[in-house]
Amino acid sequence: MENNKNKSGDEIVHFVEFNPLYLEIFNKYKTEILKLLPEAKIELIGSAAVPMKGKRELDILVESSNKENAQKKLIKNGYEEGPVFEDTSYVKDFRYGIECEVHIMNKGDKKINEIKFLISKLKKDKKLRDKFEKFKESCESLDIREYRKRKAIFLKSNFNISY
Repeated sequence: MENNKNKSGDEIVHFVEFNPLYLEIFNKYKTEILKLLPEAKIELIGSAAVPMKGKRELDILVESSNKENAQKKLIKNGYEEGPVFEDTSYVKDFRYGIECEVHIMNKGDKKINEIKFLISKLKKDKKLRDKFEKFKESCESLDIREYRKRKAIFLKSNFNISY
């Protein structure tokens, strides 16, 4: 199901089951990004990394020695510029029929460990993963801002992390 927008222009969230094709698409992006940023460390994050139900998108973490330069290089090579928010630069791409959001962070950023902790915990704990999927289902058709607000509360209360 494609994402649509509400009257204010905000994305309405929809959740889908994990699709193994996401891993193939991730590997294409990883190869491409490493050609542009050979010093970077590239990892799949988000629901596809677990894997579990999530929005129809890929989230990719790029650990770079200079996030600003990495973002500029990706934009120069066809990625859509995204915001810089809380020490993370973002770019987007849509070339493989799915939204890909690239999170660019400086190597050593403490938030990287929180992201990896969350993914590890969800992979190991089926009850917690089921709880998170149930939470997502309860957020079906919310606008993206409301979903992100509720997700932040959920993650803080269940994992004691700020995401």
